[in-house]
Amino acid sequence: MRLDPGDDILETIQNWCQGQKMLNALVSGIGSAEEPTLAHYSRVTKKFIQKQLAGIYEVTSLVGNVGQVDGGQPLVHLHATLSNEHMSAYGGHLVNGVCSATAEIVITPLETAFRKTFDDDIGLKIWDFDD
Repeated sequence: MRLDPGDDILETIQNWCQGQKMLNALVSGIGSAEEPTLAHYSRVTKKFIQKQLAGIYEVTSLVGNVGQVDGGQPLVHLHATLSNEHMSAYGGHLVNGVCSATAEIVITPLETAFRKTFDDDIGLKIWDFDD
């Protein structure tokens, strides 16, 4: 898929996967993002620390997956590496970001229906292969 200026990256991918009833997939992409927010998860505190980046960034790598969660809905989980005009990189869990110029996203469906369920010890929804 191609995102246009102003498209919310995560929301656009999430809505497309819901519309396609895509339960499991791999996601990759490149492009640009404005005012992105990244996060880092601490297993100790079981909380995300977020950092909003001001300005426009190159999305040098967007990777993630789609897993089935509550009610059979797809959940898009993305990580990104972003570069500013000084070629300094930031990376982490993509919380949000708006496409600046364009984004080229590849979604590869998987022939599975694995679920992500909440793990109390880790504090996150993780792949559950026991079902």
